[in-house]
Parts: sequence; C-alpha cells; structure tokens
Amino acid sequence: MARAAGDSRRRMRTLLAVAALATAVRVAYLATAADDPSLSHPILDCAIYDALARDLARGDNPWHEPYTVPPLYPYLLAGIHALSGGSILAARLFQALLGGVACVVTCLLGWRLFDRKVGVAAGVITALYGPLVFYDVRLLTSVLVVLLHLLALLATVRAVDRPGWHRWLLCGLAVGVAALARPTTWPFFLLVVVAWILVSTARRRRWGPGLAALACLILGTLLPIAPVTARNHAVSGEFVPISTLGGMNLYIGNNPDAADTIAIRPGAAWRDLARQPHAEGVVTRAGADRYYLRQVQAFIRQQPGAFLAGLARKARLFFNAREVPRVLDPHVHREFSGVLRVLLWRVGPFEFPFGVLLPLGVLGFAVCLKGPPGRAVLLAYVAAVALSVIAFFNASRYRLPIVPVLALFAAAGVCWLAQCVSQRRWRQVGFGGLLVLIAGLAANWPVTAPSDAVDFRAEFHLDLGRRLLLEGDLAGAERAGRAALTVAPESVAAYQLASHIALRSGHNADARRHAEKAVELAPQRSTGYRVLAAAHEAAGSVQAALDALRQAVAVDPSDPDAHGHLAKALAGRGDYRAAIGHYREALRYQTDPSAYHQDVLALTGLLVREKRYAEAIALLARPDRRNDQPGIIDELAWLLATVPEDDLRDGQRAVALAEDLVRRSGQSNPVYLDTLAAAYACAGRFADATRTARRAAALARSQGHRGYGAHIDARGARYRQEEPCRRPQR
Repeated sequence: MARAAGDSRRRMRTLLAVAALATAVRVAYLATAADDPSLSHPILDCAIYDALARDLARGDNPWHEPYTVPPLYPYLLAGIHALSGGSILAARLFQALLGGVACVVTCLLGWRLFDRKVGVAAGVITALYGPLVFYDVRLLTSVLVVLLHLLALLATVRAVDRPGWHRWLLCGLAVGVAALARPTTWPFFLLVVVAWILVSTARRRRWGPGLAALACLILGTLLPIAPVTARNHAVSGEFVPISTLGGMNLYIGNNPDAADTIAIRPGAAWRDLARQPHAEGVVTRAGADRYYLRQVQAFIRQQPGAFLAGLARKARLFFNAREVPRVLDPHVHREFSGVLRVLLWRVGPFEFPFGVLLPLGVLGFAVCLKGPPGRAVLLAYVAAVALSVIAFFNASRYRLPIVPVLALFAAAGVCWLAQCVSQRRWRQVGFGGLLVLIAGLAANWPVTAPSDAVDFRAEFHLDLGRRLLLEGDLAGAERAGRAALTVAPESVAAYQLASHIALRSGHNADARRHAEKAVELAPQRSTGYRVLAAAHEAAGSVQAALDALRQAVAVDPSDPDAHGHLAKALAGRGDYRAAIGHYREALRYQTDPSAYHQDVLALTGLLVREKRYAEAIALLARPDRRNDQPGIIDELAWLLATVPEDDLRDGQRAVALAEDLVRRSGQSNPVYLDTLAAAYACAGRFADATRTARRAAALARSQGHRGYGAHIDARGARYRQEEPCRRPQR
C-alpha cells in the first residue's frame, strides 16, 4: 500500500511538472511577444470571438437567430471577461493553463495505452509544439477544442477497455460537449465508435449490453446538444443542431472554384459569397445553410471527378508539413518572439515541427498499433479528424487536435527504435529508419495551397490598422497602415485604410489623394468610390461625393453599402423619393444584420416623411426573420399606434408588440415604455397610458435624457385628456 501511495505521488508530481512546463512555455511566449500588437488588440476571428464574449459578459444577446458559431467558446470567454473585468491578458493566461491541462491528459492517455515513458515524452512534445503554443493563447477555439477532444478520447478509451453503461454515457457526454466547440469531427468519430460497439456485440452475441451501451452513448451525446438545438429552434422555428455556418464552410471547399473560395478574404469577395443565398430569395441563416448544402450536393452529382480530385488535394495538404494559415499566419508572428522562433521554423520545404512529428508518428503507428484496443481508437480518431478537415477545407489550426495523438505514437516509435538499437536488432532499425525517411520526404514534399496567393504579412498590418482605428488609436493605426503599404505598395485596401485614417485625423486632402489612388488601382471595385465619397463629403464637396457614390453603384449594382450611403446622401439633400429607391436596393442585397436593420429604420423614416404609411408598416411587418429586432418591432408598434390613417391603426396589436418589448427589456428602456403608452392610448386604455407615460418620463430623466422626458410628459398630458397620439414620427 505504501508503495502504491508512493507511485501515486510520483505520478502526480510528473503530471504537475508537465503541466508546469506547458504553461511556462506559453507564458514565456506571451512575455517575449509583448511587442506583438495583435495580442492586446485582437484581429479577424479573434476580434469576433472577443466582441461576442464582451456582449455576453454585459448581459447582451449578440444572437437573435441560431448560433452562427459553436457557442461553447464564446460563453467560456464571456465568463473569463466577466470575472476579470474584460482583461485580454487574463483570458490568454487562462488559455495557457488549459494548454497545460491538455498536455496532462496526453500523458494520461500515454500512461494508459503505452507506458510511463511514452506518456511523459508525449506530454513534453505537446508542451513544446510550436503551433499549439501559438494558437493556445489566441482568442480562438483551438485550445478548447484540443482539450475537449482529448477528454472525449480518454472517456472513449476507458469505455472500450472496460465497457459499462455509465462509461458509455460519460463518453457520450464528453463527445457532445466537444461538439459544442467544434461540431465537424464527432459525426465521423461517432460512426467509428458505433461500428465498434455493433461489431463487438455481434462477436460476443450479447445484444442486450451492446444495445444498452449504444443507447447510453447516443443519449450522452445528445444531452449537451439538445438545449442548443432547442434554443435555435425557439428563436428561428428551424432545425439547427448547433450552428449555421457548416453549409457555407462545406461549400467553400467543395465547388467548381474551390481554389478561389478557399483563399477568399474578408471584404467584397466574402460579401458576394455570403449573399448568394439572398439572391435566390433565402433570408434566414438556417435557410442559407441549407442552400450551400444543396450547392455542394449539385457539385458532387454534376462533377464527381472534380470533387474527388479536390478531396485528394486536400488530403495531401492535410498530411503535409506546411502550416497553412487561415486568418493568422504563425510565421508572420515569429518575428515578435524568440520562443516561437525556436519552436516553429522552416528551411526550404522542410517545416518544423510537423515535418518531424508526422514521420515519427507514422513509425509509431506501424510498430506499436498492436496492444490495447484503445490504440485503435486513437487511430480511428486521427482518421475522423482528417476526414472532417478534408471534407471542408484545410487550415493547419484545424488539424491541431491530432497533434497529441501523433505525439503519443511518435514517442512510442522512438522508444521502440531505441530498444531495437540497444538490442542490436539492426534489421528492425533499418526498417524503422527507412520508414521515417520515406514518411519525412512525403510530409515535407513541396506543395501549393490556395492561400499562397494571400499576403498574410500585409493583411496582418491592415487588420491591425483597422482595429486600432476603431479603438481611436490614430497614431498606431497610421503606423500599421504605413507598414501595410511598405509590404504591399499596390494594395487597394491599404490605400483605403490610409484614407480613413487621414479623414479621422482631419487631413482631408490626404484622404482624397489616398482614395483616388485606391480607385485608380481598382476602378471596378465599389469600395474605393465609397471611400472617395467620404473624403469629398469631409471636404464639403457634396456633389462630388454624390457622383462618387453613383459611380460605386454603377460599377457594382449589388453593393448594399453603396446603395445605403447614396440613399443617405440623397435624403440629406431632400431627394426622398430617390433615397427610398436606393434603400430598397440596399435591403435587397444586404447580408449584414446590423446594416439591414439600420437600413430598414432609415427607409421607414423616409416613407413616413412621404406619408406612405401603408408601405412603412408593410416593410416593418413583413414575414422576415431579420425583422424581429427590438428596434424594428418598436417602430412598428409606434406606427400602428400613432399613424393618422384610421384604417391602418391597430391598437391591440401595438399593445401586444410593445408589452413584449417592455418585458424583454426588463422595463429599463424609456423608448419602449413611451411606445407602450401610445399603444394603450390608441386602444382606449388612457389610465394605463397615463401611468406608463409617467414611468417612461421618469426613467428617461434618470438616464440623463431630460428633453426626451419632457416630450413624454407632453404626450402624457394628452392621455390624461383621453386624447391619443396621432404623430407618426418621434
């Protein structure tokens, strides 16, 4: 017993040492990369997750529709922000700890399926694996995905080694939770596990326990997913298991122009891709998801050869040593950190560390696969991850979950090779060396990727400049903009950014000059003309701004932002009818929900100004899931309660809409209470209207809106005289 206790203490010390090493390496990377501005100013996908988490931490709901991304990581990050006061450093340090825990789970898997030496070696390899170190401290899902996948693997291995209904239930729960971080891998892996249960059951002819195990596995998987699916159905009325971007991501990697769509970047091209469903009359997220799935199915039916060739190219890239970037290129960020320069580097086609890890992992698969059935589970898992990535499109951060498994087999292969050397089994040594050499040549063979056309260094500076400009750091944004122009002197986006920075700095002449250069470089892009219009407007050249916006619409009639800006400019000059037409065109092509809602409200205001009340009400009330936002519902309720045309007023409906808004806002929004008071008055409930108006006015004053409170009081005085409000504008 004393010996067992001593072994347990040594094991715990070893695990803590591995966790400490992994965490220390990640903290050291953060310390040495202090000059990397993207760590304190998240960009691209990191900025998206950060914004979602901050909304959630404030109690705001950023999703009024099905989840667009798997929700687990944003909620976890929101919890960290809530506890730390929004500290990005706290989030990165917490993720560094998660990376350390992942290395510990790798050790435990190695101990269980191989031996102590293999487990510790695999944990150390995972702790020092450069791409993992880089992504673990970024505000991305990678660190959570790797950890949850490892925990699910550990639960699966335990269930396979010692079957029992409670172990299969735990396995299912782990799989379901992991799916909430990344849904694409587990359908493939579950098929393998289900097949294993069925084959094992048929071999033993014990159908009762086998079917019970299968039921527990499926039940456990569904338990974490079901609430998310129910929530998605509640807000949309459609079946969305977890999130809605799966169809689009599948289409990106599987279409006749996949090389172009895989390399697509945020901007006009991405907007064109996102609005394809809208051009076909699809307006909901779930509907768009199904649209892209239908496009993929059509591609497979019509061009099966091209589809299979694409899968082959993606498979080759998945197992190649190259670190293929998606939004962040680790090699761009090496210059900021000596730690990362040691842990991640390339010489010609050879790339470290994957170019070493994969060949050694292949050796381990070849010579160490026999043993506990859990080793076969690891192999099945690698196949599932590979299939899930190859089915969509490649990015090296998506293959990170297989790194700990490769580390296990690489460590086992090296131990086997060392044993062969010590025992002078030279034939086996020769076989192992030859296998590693062949696998190494194959893994490091030069390949091309669709993203090769992207200048990630220039993109880094551009996105950083946009982020700093958004935060009001004009000097930092200007430095980033100059760096982008130095790296890519013919970049249209860089000149557009320079124009925006000059505008914010009050240098209107420079803003116009940069915008004109952007138009010169890309005369067929509407974005340049929009930037030029902003420069003209800032300089007071209203007609020149209008001309630039008209040119933007002419070169790209499907650009919703160009139509929206032109409509706003026309409305400012009093040309309401022309503005209404352009707002309608903007709504026709708009895919950004926030911009869509703003355009709806702007168009409603113009229709009311033109006394086209029926059109305004129809616009707000049309059956469109995008019209369920509080601002649009409030405007509809106000119009229904105050419109001067008797046949258009509907007090009962206005009351129902406004009461729901007030309830959802926790009675904390004076605008919604003002609308509810007008709705009560329209319905003849003047006592309720007077009381509600009094509450609305008091709340407006408490929030510092004294003028608005006075307006509400004036309406309340009319309600006391049993006089409803008949003014459609506020």
